[in-house]
Amino acid sequence: MVPSPRNPLWGEEFNFLVDQLPVEVTITIYDWDTACKCKVIGSVTIAVLSEDETGASWYELDSKFGQICLRLRSTKAFPDSDSSFEEFTGAESPRKMILKKQHREMIEGIGPLQTIYKLPHDEIVHQSYSCALERCLLYHGRMYISQWHLCFRSNVFSKQLNVIIPLQDIDEIKRSQHSLINPAITIFLNAGAGGHGTPRSCSQNGRIRYTFASFWSRNRTFRALETALQSYEATLEAEKQQVRAHVLLQNESNSVLGSKTDSIKTPEKNIEKSTLQPFINEHVLADVTSKFFPGTTEKFFSTILGDNSMFFQQYRDARKDTDLKLSKWCASEEYGGRVREVTFRSQCHSPLCPPDTAVTEWQHASFSKDKRNLIYETKHQAHDVPFGSYFEIHCRWSLTTSSSTCQINIKIGVNMKKWCILQSRIKSGATDEYRREVCKILEAACDYFLKSESNIHDSDEIVMASSP
Repeated sequence: MVPSPRNPLWGEEFNFLVDQLPVEVTITIYDWDTACKCKVIGSVTIAVLSEDETGASWYELDSKFGQICLRLRSTKAFPDSDSSFEEFTGAESPRKMILKKQHREMIEGIGPLQTIYKLPHDEIVHQSYSCALERCLLYHGRMYISQWHLCFRSNVFSKQLNVIIPLQDIDEIKRSQHSLINPAITIFLNAGAGGHGTPRSCSQNGRIRYTFASFWSRNRTFRALETALQSYEATLEAEKQQVRAHVLLQNESNSVLGSKTDSIKTPEKNIEKSTLQPFINEHVLADVTSKFFPGTTEKFFSTILGDNSMFFQQYRDARKDTDLKLSKWCASEEYGGRVREVTFRSQCHSPLCPPDTAVTEWQHASFSKDKRNLIYETKHQAHDVPFGSYFEIHCRWSLTTSSSTCQINIKIGVNMKKWCILQSRIKSGATDEYRREVCKILEAACDYFLKSESNIHDSDEIVMASSP
């Protein structure tokens, strides 16, 4: 967008990837309007027949209201050999192996993402906008959106300011309430992310935010950011599906090979078991409590930990925790058994902590062959508390079935990931607080199980009474 000229000069460059030539490129010019719908001034369709480069040429619009000057260049974007492919990607590209495997198209030449931000050659600019980054003053510059990053560059008072935000760190994108007076877009990052080239500012819930303003078309930029984020998530999910399919195919081939070599199967299994990584640090664990649970280990898992269980939802609601998200259990090649991730916002009562903090809990569950023993392990980390990234709380529940009940032994400990001067105080305080938390969870789990069993029993009696 160019404001208020009779002969606007855009000077923009757009890149399009196509499978084969010939193709047609359509350019449409609009008369921008704040209150009403933008009116179409005219458009022109240009055929690109072969690989070639034209100079600056004027093209008549179909409405006869004017002309537009364009320069077109079409080149082969896919290298012919693996050697040239490695030359373009470079040894330092973080996605070199992925690109070599999937044969993604690349654009020859060096763009602003390579010259300014030193990003790999496989990234190209999809969108570019003029805006300003809000701090104590407005840093006017240009925003670049690629498939993997959001970049901003500003030259204010002869000082260069470069910001690089990976799309994987973006948690939420919001528009300001004012649409006419300095419309702005605020980008919130995930907990623990940030520090991408400029001093950070935090919102009330502890998430880092970047506010961009002074857009000529804030809504268009907002839609472009949403599209880029959705495209990144779709690409990431496709890569995960491809990795899962590869692992599944490898497991099937290993099972077929193992059935043919039964004599060598036993030592291979022992080697495979020895390569499993421990989920928690056993050296920091200490005994907390030992109690009985009114059910078997299988009932404990299905009723308390199952994907369809409402125990954690009710427990967190009773504690007034918010934003609970439980992922589904999935098989783990690294630890064995099954794992899942739980996130929520927990209230803090310490005067040194914020009112609430983002918490991530990783859970691991593994049954014995006879289903009589269950190991349930958790890693608990708070993000917004002081020194929150320095430590994790590790916990292990060992359940053993005896008749219709099972005995539970619980151990907890604090695993310091980094050394700090308050290490002993963190260990003692976190251990005491989580010991009380674990006892409350166990008591609530017993009550929840007894209520669910009584509801099932009552429903069975109703069914028996209603039958003839």
